[in-house]
Formats: sequence, structure tokens, C-alpha cells
Amino acid sequence: MPWYLVHTKPLKEFLAATMLEERLEDAVVYLPQLRQPFRGRMELRPFFPRYLFVALPEERPAQLHRIHWTPGVHRLVRFGGVPATVDEAIVQAIREEVEAIEAAGGLPPRRYRPGEWARLLSGPLRDRPVQVLRHLSPADRVEVLLELLGRPNRLVVPVAALEPLSEPSASRRPRRNRRSTRGRGRRIRRK
Repeated sequence: MPWYLVHTKPLKEFLAATMLEERLEDAVVYLPQLRQPFRGRMELRPFFPRYLFVALPEERPAQLHRIHWTPGVHRLVRFGGVPATVDEAIVQAIREEVEAIEAAGGLPPRRYRPGEWARLLSGPLRDRPVQVLRHLSPADRVEVLLELLGRPNRLVVPVAALEPLSEPSASRRPRRNRRSTRGRGRRIRRK
């Protein structure tokens, strides 16, 4: 059976999965979900927000149009007007990875807050201080600010590549661009 990728409406993944199972005959619906920290407690949440997989028997292609009109579904993902299919091996690899993460207790809670300082643990920029800007969900990646070549640069790194750090000394801290005028040539006087 070919697997199709379904794009759901925001926060409607569980509704769409339930409705697709009810409406489509002989269909297999797979919504990868993990326990993730959310508002102070662990909850089952979709691993790929707004996406799920549906396998339909090849002898029932007419059911594809029914996917689009299912409550909670935004659309069937298409490329060039043709429904995108996902290889069985990829879906199986996703299942195995989700099961492995679940067996380890789900996704770990986030360790860094925006504005916190950390240092890089690997790569050519090892031991450089960085400031956390934001987490990129659901993957364990963060966007950080690093001073390189005299100016702040944004990088995306895995959480595992960072180590907590107390605020670095002023000489190692990335500098923020400071304005010199208020606009229309009016200088800013600094004390």
C-alpha cells in the first residue's frame, strides 16, 4: 500500500487521524507522537506538527479525494499536482525512531531559555560563548548568537552541542550593534 502525506489544520492532528480512520475503508493512519514537556507536564504530542501519514490500498485510489474533505485536514500534500507518496521504508524508520525515543522516556525537557549563555562543545568554534535566542521545535536544536569576525552571527546547533555557562566576561560576549544616530542626523550622546 502506498503511503500519502496529509497536511492537517493547526492543532487538529488527532481529530484528523480519528476522522480518517473512520471515513476511509481499509486505510492505515499513522500519526507519530511522543511524550513531550508541555506547560510543565509530559503530554503526547505530534512528532511532526500538522502532518500525518495515510496508507491506502492501490485498488482504492478514489478514496484520495475523500482525504481533502475530512474534518481537521488542510490538504493532501502534492508535488506538481500529483499526490506525494512516501516509501514504506521511510515510514518504518520513523516508527522505529519514535519507539526508541519513547523507550528512553520521550523528548527531554528543554534546558535553555532565550537569553541564557552556553558554550559550544565541538567543531572549529569549540569553547566559544554563545547566547541562546530560541528553541526550534520539535527537534533538539537551538538558534544561538555567536560573535564571529567582529559581528554577531546567528547559528542553528543541536542542544547536545551546548554546555551551560554563566554569563561570559564582557570581552568574550557578542556585541550588539549600537545606533549612533536617532535618525535625520541627530547624534546619540553616550556617557
